[in-house]
Amino acid sequence: MIITLPPDELRLQLEAFRRPWNERFSAREALRYPAHITLRTGLVCPDDQAAVVAHDFLEHASRASPTEVATDGLFFTTYGDPLRGMVGWHVPVTAGLLRLHRHLLAFTSWQKGPQATFEPHISLAYNDITPGQLPELRSGIEAVEIPSAAWVLDHVALYHETPAGWVEWSRTPLT
Repeated sequence: MIITLPPDELRLQLEAFRRPWNERFSAREALRYPAHITLRTGLVCPDDQAAVVAHDFLEHASRASPTEVATDGLFFTTYGDPLRGMVGWHVPVTAGLLRLHRHLLAFTSWQKGPQATFEPHISLAYNDITPGQLPELRSGIEAVEIPSAAWVLDHVALYHETPAGWVEWSRTPLT
């Protein structure tokens, strides 16, 4: 998984916000990893090559420039499968974010698959909520009035899946 994390303070606020909602609806999938923005499709390689692939990718990623990102509100939708719901914090695509995305896609070795439409966001709940739960989730979450946030996206991180959830493999600052 190729992601970036919001600044620590914002990430802690998001965790404190999204955890009770996910627990209320028995939606645990989004809690398996930290609040993040996915930057491109992932990498898949044999375990014995993972360290080299990660190093090469992060070296490539480090040549990108930091860019400002911001959020502009929540969205409520079905995600891929019409039987699954999703709540996310939308991150508009800016010129800088699109440059970063394209730069990261230029590293094609071990690419997991074709890149779907780039729709950056921070998932608050997804996959294990049903569309029928979305109206209640929406009314409760919107009542909280999450303010928008802005920050400088200054790193790229690689995460991999373990039985306990997603954990950081490594990261690189952007220059």
